[in-house]
Amino acid sequence: MEAFFYSVGTIALAELGDKTQLLCFLLASHYRKPFILTLALIVGSLISHFLASLIGSKLGEFISNELIVNYIAAIIFVAMGILVLLEKDEEDKQNINNTTKSTFGIFLSASIIFTLSEIGDKTMLATMALSAKYNEILSIVIGSVIGMMIVNVPVIYAGDFITKYISINTIKKFSGISFIIIGIIITAFTLFNLKSI
Repeated sequence: MEAFFYSVGTIALAELGDKTQLLCFLLASHYRKPFILTLALIVGSLISHFLASLIGSKLGEFISNELIVNYIAAIIFVAMGILVLLEKDEEDKQNINNTTKSTFGIFLSASIIFTLSEIGDKTMLATMALSAKYNEILSIVIGSVIGMMIVNVPVIYAGDFITKYISINTIKKFSGISFIIIGIIITAFTLFNLKSI
């Protein structure tokens, strides 16, 4: 259960201000079918995070030394935090097919867009790091998908309302600082040989 809860929290943080959120805004405003887009997000998240978890788990088996795995995970989190803080604001210009009208067509195109947008993203790196550390693929994949839903589903349903009060830039800063803190905590627990993380 520890791996599950860590993956929920970590992926939720990773998604704050991420390009997937911007995609959710774009797709929601374009198609106006929030339930279908939510299903597409679930499918895209399952595919991408299962692959990331599988790779991370194999990496954890290959590197048997737990200290090394923990330090690698910590480095990944700190690096992601720095990258998020240094990331320039840019509009996401994903190509959305305006001719897709059917419900299945919307679902299929959105699923593909969400899957491709996650490849090489910081959420996938976070999933890989957690899988290398805990080696619990199912718990981490389920936790990752739930983390994605927690952050992105409200955006799909109420994106315009949210951005009236909280800017994407503020969300990104909070996310970046949180990642650096997580990396520092993992390092501290590893250095002092504590078992709670």
